[in-house]
Amino acid sequence: MTAADANLGFRCIDKCREKFFRFSHLAMATTFEILISGHNQKYARQAANDAFTKLNHIENRLSMFIENSDISRINSAEKGQKVIIDIETCKCLCYAVELNRLTQGAFDIAFYAGKGLTSDKLNIDIQSCTAEKLQQGVKVDLGGIGKGWAVDEIIDNLKQWKITNAFVNAGSSTIYGFAPGYDKGWPVKISNPKNNKKLLFHSFLNGLAIAGSGLQFGPHITNPKTTREIDEKFAAWSIAPDATTADALSTAFMVMEPAQIEEFCEKNVDTASMIMLKSETDQNVIMHFGQWPNMEQKL
Repeated sequence: MTAADANLGFRCIDKCREKFFRFSHLAMATTFEILISGHNQKYARQAANDAFTKLNHIENRLSMFIENSDISRINSAEKGQKVIIDIETCKCLCYAVELNRLTQGAFDIAFYAGKGLTSDKLNIDIQSCTAEKLQQGVKVDLGGIGKGWAVDEIIDNLKQWKITNAFVNAGSSTIYGFAPGYDKGWPVKISNPKNNKKLLFHSFLNGLAIAGSGLQFGPHITNPKTTREIDEKFAAWSIAPDATTADALSTAFMVMEPAQIEEFCEKNVDTASMIMLKSETDQNVIMHFGQWPNMEQKL
């Protein structure tokens, strides 16, 4: 399942922060940014560079477009062939399967090329770190979860460097911010993807992730159950305690009906959603689900 890489209006409000250092790196066909506060520039750069080294390792394992990556080797394997994969790849795949269960199939990483999506055709063994295709022709695409997984790995890496105040942005489609407990967090604005001059809301992120998916470049997100491309919604945002979950849910919420999203957020109280329905006018048709903490809405 391919999630949107388009800019969905995420941006940090620079003028509202104390002094910080910004570092960027190209990976996963987008630009990752790390903002670090509370340390000198030399130390912050060392921490960011180490995190970007980790990011390169993740891309080399998870990308379906890199020859000999774990995902490419799974995709080229024959039915029944067990492929030994990196432990981190195995964990990512296992969590993707769990998210498929939680969203009742709305989020899916495995598909038949041109024949719809499926998650019951792939066996992941966490004990042996192997992946096995149960049907010929199955392909795996982590485009709907990979950036979120990378953001969480970057956050963990920064914390190993004793960084306590940072903001990570993966191509303006998945963001995460954390700050000391006394700080309300990193201020973030989210604008209307139809018109970035129109502000939807702004938030302070502290230990939270927000992700977005949208159709700026036309329908490209497929409903796993119907194999039909989604075109009823223009964009969907999700909030969750970690970037991996937020990334996957923003794609799932593009697929799910409003009643299903509402039920999901009621059962999973640490998540929330906002969707923008398609409209032929400039009038926003927006629905909210769950509780957006510390959110100042500007609809």
